[in-house]
Amino acid sequence: IAGRRSFVGNIVVKGLDGKTKYYNDRMVMSPVNQLDTFPYPDNILELDISDGDEIIVLHSVGDKVLQFKRNIMYVVNISTSIASEFFVEERHRYKGCARPTHVTETLDGVFWINSNGAYFYDGSEDIDNLILNNDEENSQKRISEKEWSSFISDNSAVGFNPKSSEIIVV
Repeated sequence: IAGRRSFVGNIVVKGLDGKTKYYNDRMVMSPVNQLDTFPYPDNILELDISDGDEIIVLHSVGDKVLQFKRNIMYVVNISTSIASEFFVEERHRYKGCARPTHVTETLDGVFWINSNGAYFYDGSEDIDNLILNNDEENSQKRISEKEWSSFISDNSAVGFNPKSSEIIVV
């Protein structure tokens, strides 16, 4: 839910002919303030169709919708209330996720993992890879790539504890 709309992705549509069609890279959004209504095909939002990747999960940060596919993550700007003016603000290759359990919302933004890193996005221009130590004096990694990739799998899950502001990766 973002911008007083609901967004759904990776959809199955039953046509008037009774046949079902699977659109793994298509999103449909509700009209403003009608969060449980999805007029189809009027409110379709397709970003990069036929890229061979499917939508895994959607999250929002402020006036942006984050569309996670397996290999790429899109930041969709929805700051206007006019659907035809929504646009892809950023494309981030290798920052997708394999499962919905790999993404969680925090008090300040969205956190997610994949075999390449642990990421945080708060709606600003930068996506932080938390595995990297961004201290100018100490540019080493907090954990080795080999250790991280051996720890993360399709069965991994992330969570957020709002009382302690801790992110948990299991």
